[in-house]
Amino acid sequence: AFFTDDTVLTVALADTLLNGTPYLDNLILYYNRYPGAGFGGYFVRWVNSGESHPYYSFGNGSAMRVSPVGFAYNDLETVIREAEKSAEVTHNHPEGIKGAVAKAEELAARLQGVLCHVNLIPLNPIPNSPYQPTSDEDTERFAQILRDAGVPATVRLRRGIEINAGCGQLRRTVALRGT
Repeated sequence: AFFTDDTVLTVALADTLLNGTPYLDNLILYYNRYPGAGFGGYFVRWVNSGESHPYYSFGNGSAMRVSPVGFAYNDLETVIREAEKSAEVTHNHPEGIKGAVAKAEELAARLQGVLCHVNLIPLNPIPNSPYQPTSDEDTERFAQILRDAGVPATVRLRRGIEINAGCGQLRRTVALRGT
């Protein structure tokens, strides 16, 4: 199964929140489980250095992985504190931390008191694309994390993929033809 580094580290943070493992330990553990998920060079060097201090990143990685924090806590003060803690492991540059806090605040605010249902739409396989679908098992695991946090979630069925007519597949075909 293929998925991105952002997916891997999002699951790592969810695992930390569910099981109490330190953020640092889980980021490294999940990197080692899925080293081919497209991690950035600075992150790879950091993991392989054996250092436990952050590498002053100001990129968007901390914001890309922080969504479990918004699901795990109900009050904004705790969401902000945990978003900062999850970001500071790697992104100790103020701009990197701001990104994670903003994303977690947004998610928490959007779910506060809202009756919602999350539909997870798996990526369809697209020939010659660097992006590949997440395994059904990992998609279901993510849906279960949402459900365990009290957010109803459904994994949508894929349709039309056997004839390359699923979501994203037709667009890719047309783009390759240049029309």
